[in-house]
Amino acid sequence: MISISSKRFGEDLEIFEVKNEAGEVWAFEPEEDGLGWGSGHEHVWIGSPTQIFRIYHVASRTKTAEISLPRQSQKFRMLKGSADGSRLFVLDPIDADQSTTLHVIDLAAGRIAASHTGLPGFTSVVPIEWPDGRLFIWNLKRPDHSGISVATIDPASGERVIEILSTGPAWDRVVPSSDGEYLLRPDPCALGLKSVGRNPSKLFGFRHGSGGDGQRYYGVVWQVWKTDPLRFVRRIVVAWLKPEEMRGSFGFQHEYEPDEALKLTREMWDVVASVMADTNSNPGVGAPSRSSFPKELVADDAMWRRIYNSFENLGTSGAEFKAWEDDGEAFWVTTNGYLSRVGIDGTISPRLYFERLGLAANTTPPCAVEPSSIRPLRDYKAQAEFSSRGEAPGGSAIVDGTPSDEIVRAISQGDDHWRESPKAIPIPPDPRGNRIDIPLSDWSNAAIARAIDDLTAEITPDLARRADDYEIALNFKSAGKLISEAEFFDRLPRDRANLGPALRRLVDQYAAAALQSEFLYSNTTNGHGFLSGAVLTLGLIDPEALPTVQAYGRVVDREHEYQFAGRVVPAIVQAHGWSDVMVDFVFWVMIRNYFNTLTDFNAIWTEWGLRDALDSRDPIAWAQRVVGANRRALTSGKFAAGRRKGGLKQLGSDVPKPHDSWLATFLKEADRLLK
Repeated sequence: MISISSKRFGEDLEIFEVKNEAGEVWAFEPEEDGLGWGSGHEHVWIGSPTQIFRIYHVASRTKTAEISLPRQSQKFRMLKGSADGSRLFVLDPIDADQSTTLHVIDLAAGRIAASHTGLPGFTSVVPIEWPDGRLFIWNLKRPDHSGISVATIDPASGERVIEILSTGPAWDRVVPSSDGEYLLRPDPCALGLKSVGRNPSKLFGFRHGSGGDGQRYYGVVWQVWKTDPLRFVRRIVVAWLKPEEMRGSFGFQHEYEPDEALKLTREMWDVVASVMADTNSNPGVGAPSRSSFPKELVADDAMWRRIYNSFENLGTSGAEFKAWEDDGEAFWVTTNGYLSRVGIDGTISPRLYFERLGLAANTTPPCAVEPSSIRPLRDYKAQAEFSSRGEAPGGSAIVDGTPSDEIVRAISQGDDHWRESPKAIPIPPDPRGNRIDIPLSDWSNAAIARAIDDLTAEITPDLARRADDYEIALNFKSAGKLISEAEFFDRLPRDRANLGPALRRLVDQYAAAALQSEFLYSNTTNGHGFLSGAVLTLGLIDPEALPTVQAYGRVVDREHEYQFAGRVVPAIVQAHGWSDVMVDFVFWVMIRNYFNTLTDFNAIWTEWGLRDALDSRDPIAWAQRVVGANRRALTSGKFAAGRRKGGLKQLGSDVPKPHDSWLATFLKEADRLLK
């Protein structure tokens, strides 16, 4: 089985690792950032922000195809590889999300084998491939229509069956079983009701049922549907809740004393339950209408809004689906942190929580400590995983979801099979701390180069572990005195170009180490990046060192570091002038958007002298050059920061309008190239 994974280093380096069945790894950097990727039988594919799908043959380690598939909507595409590994299915929303096109990409041929238009609305879920090859697509919605449609489509012929499952509200949704045989739908028009003990004689002023006190429980109802063909099977209760546990929006707690607020909440839910019990015949409709309720109760618009919002809360957060069991005959949900196992035949376990963990602190309504994940096991059981909470360690426990008439059950410490998560072994602090002292015998070129190489030997990815709040205290020791990092590099004579190789080794080594760990500082308060003085000195004495300066710039913390873009870059420009390579470098800096120091690109354009430097250069040729060298960064959008998007659009925004002919021509050509 082929697998593909991505690992990011810094902001602009992404490496993909492809592993074949023999365990051999192929690592490569793609042309663009990955936006969705996956594997087939012999191929892997990577999507991109420019809507190009690149296909790679794993055995030969070559790119075999590029497929351009421009997006027609702001919604995300849903992607799925076929079961046999030969095709990629792309669900592409179009026409303002009114419809979806299914593209079928043949991975071996490297082409779109078919495009099937006209699926209604859009979906945000990955389709299910049935054994006969058809795709089942659910949760299809259109912005101007309520309810959900489902579709079954043959990806080869495009033959399809489209069915409307519901006409419910905007929050309506369904959950499929892993094989697509069943659908679960939180029911917006039904609410279970049962009592333990005797019942109240009146509900919110309206006579209902027999008299006497009793504990009311409300059943969160879900629907079960079969998919092929689509048909309603039954309603089932997935959990029984007390009135105070219902996530309603009545708001009585803000208007009445606690006891009275709870009493009114109970009465209101009883009225709601009685109405929903009378209107639950049609499974495909939405919540009850206003006319379904006693006129005296909903005459007030504010009260009706409270009731309707409570329906919505019931549909969106009444219960949370967790996992299907392997046979598709039962599933697990949580309600306020409590676990329940529910069979599609309507059987239900108690709501389960762990005595060991108790209830969560400071929650309204009261909630159990909720597991981070559930893994169903055999014989009604499941393994629940819990994250650590403060000083309390995480771990796993076994829960028994055997059906029962009990409403709630605490699992005792003797029955939970608790296994505490292994404790992380603390990494002892480096005894050297965050201080680096480098001996400097004298100020000769040879002694300085030795000191710089000694410092380079100290630079590893582990250096970040020695930092104190991201800060490294670097000093050079000469004649019994300590020379700070800033003073040392400021004192280096600018005419000693033969120090360039040692400085390059130092800065390259630090850039590589920071790429794998953290960017560090000499002074966090003032935003002085670690070794920023070395970068400045290197840039001043060696005009050929811009690639190394850029390597450092790639790892700079653009939000908190102030030296690189604010001091280093303009000083290098001033020292060496506007060669073509320097113009390339400054455009690269603008595209990376060091937003905390370069707050106005017009300063670069005018005060730094970029505009005058470009006057004799061809704007169209330079647009092609800049876009060609920086297309990946320009199209990814990853260097945007709030309102400052960076790049060429930011340059066009910062330079006052109307633009002169050079800039207007340059920006127009760049925009054309990036479309």
